[in-house]
Amino acid sequence: MDNITLADGQSTPANHTFVPTQQVPVSVWTEKLSIPIGEPTISLSYSAATSKRRTDKSRLQIALPVLKAVTGSVDGYAPSPDISHIGRVNCDFVTADRSTLAHRADLLAFFRNFIASEAFEELVLNGVKP
Repeated sequence: MDNITLADGQSTPANHTFVPTQQVPVSVWTEKLSIPIGEPTISLSYSAATSKRRTDKSRLQIALPVLKAVTGSVDGYAPSPDISHIGRVNCDFVTADRSTLAHRADLLAFFRNFIASEAFEELVLNGVKP
């Protein structure tokens, strides 16, 4: 597995490098930071169709933790870091085991194009439904 470098969404984008930290059973990349519990992660998994479930499932998950602001001290020690909240993306692609490459390519293209649309951006950033 190779590193993944992604730009953030700030007004002046900065690149963030995610390094492979796990490959089996789920591939995981982590942006290594000085405080491990605050490290963003990306994970990918794949589940092939079976005789009972005739669909393939590809799953993407992104977790972006935000740490609580740490102030003060207890007995001269700074409190341990803690997570305030975590932003998450969970995305599943479910395709029939008989779907064609062209069909899967269309599904992926529609997804890419829609998440780049103004309607999706307004929903995620501002809570404005189309």
